[in-house]
Amino acid sequence: MSTPALRQAAEDLVQVAICESSQGATLDELKHIHSLNQQLLDANGGISEKLGELNTTLLNSNKEVNTTLSTLVNSNAEVVTELKANRRLLEVGSLQWAITNASAGAFNYIQGTEQNRYSPPASSEALVKKILLLFTRGNGMYLPVGDKIRDENAWSVHQHNVERGKVPEADKGKFELSEVASFHTALIGQIYSLTGQGPRVEKKDDGRYVIYRK
Repeated sequence: MSTPALRQAAEDLVQVAICESSQGATLDELKHIHSLNQQLLDANGGISEKLGELNTTLLNSNKEVNTTLSTLVNSNAEVVTELKANRRLLEVGSLQWAITNASAGAFNYIQGTEQNRYSPPASSEALVKKILLLFTRGNGMYLPVGDKIRDENAWSVHQHNVERGKVPEADKGKFELSEVASFHTALIGQIYSLTGQGPRVEKKDDGRYVIYRK
């Protein structure tokens, strides 16, 4: 074989060698890339698994928190109910004591309206007992019409002035209203001294008065 032919054959061998070398390098790179891709997939799978576990943990924690809150709410409701029941028992016990001791601070008053204004005065003890008994049941009570506290001297002066025309017609009923107000004031004062809480007296549309616990 001539020298040029040998030279050409050598160059061809070099090119083939270079080509094979390049293909081998490319194959190694592809293998490396595939390996990296598999590692990323594995890592992503691990992250997804961890996120799933974390999500499950958070859901379970949230359920536990909700359960705890529900338990606290129920416990609080039970405590409130028990406190109300105990408070009611204390109130009834206080009222029962007041009924037993209703003679303390009792006062005399006139029962009824103008038609029986000369009736002998009555003690407030029986009336207060009746009122307090209704309070223990959570009820109020209509006060008897016309019950009043009368200052006989003041009443005599008032009557004297009325008979002599010194009291205007529009003012004639004011004196008795003041007597009724004095009765209410004395009644509230006695109940307050027995229970530590002043009741409430309310005038209704029909002119009658109702006394309430509070």
